[in-house]
Amino acid sequence: MALVVGFSGSPRAHGNTHFLVREVLAAAEAAGAETRFFDLNLTPVSGCQACMKCKEPEHRGRCAVEDGFAEMNKAIHAADGLVFGAPVYIGYWSGQAKSFMDRWYCWRSSAGWHLPAGKRALMICTCGAKAESYQDLLDRQVAWMGRLGMDAQGLMAASMSGPDAAASRPELVEQARAEGRRLAGFD
Repeated sequence: MALVVGFSGSPRAHGNTHFLVREVLAAAEAAGAETRFFDLNLTPVSGCQACMKCKEPEHRGRCAVEDGFAEMNKAIHAADGLVFGAPVYIGYWSGQAKSFMDRWYCWRSSAGWHLPAGKRALMICTCGAKAESYQDLLDRQVAWMGRLGMDAQGLMAASMSGPDAAASRPELVEQARAEGRRLAGFD
């Protein structure tokens, strides 16, 4: 059975980012995958401390900072599929999402990447602006995920106004569900 793990970097528990990440996970579960969800607003994850301990051989792929990221990192390594959702605030990912993504640095060393290659992944970008305003941000993040060895896609959820904006857009909900099936390995 596939494992699909989701992360939401939104401070809004009932907002559009959470909704879309949960739709992806629900579709993956309906397709037969086991799922797990992490709310980055509720789980303490500090930013990278640049201690460089993750570059020492005994830490291969593991951050030395012991906080909520340790459990998340284990789940990421065990997962077959990953979904990361983040809203854009003031031109960039939310602080919760950025701190979490900065911790991915532990997967890099002079010997290469310490994340099993080929994980199916999705990056969801939610924003109030038009898609073209932040498409480059989403594309850059997806490209980085590709460098990490992930089979990554992006899902742009733009022009969102209000907490139920995503739920009221059937085409967006279907995109999220299709991605859930892909992450579970069934599309």
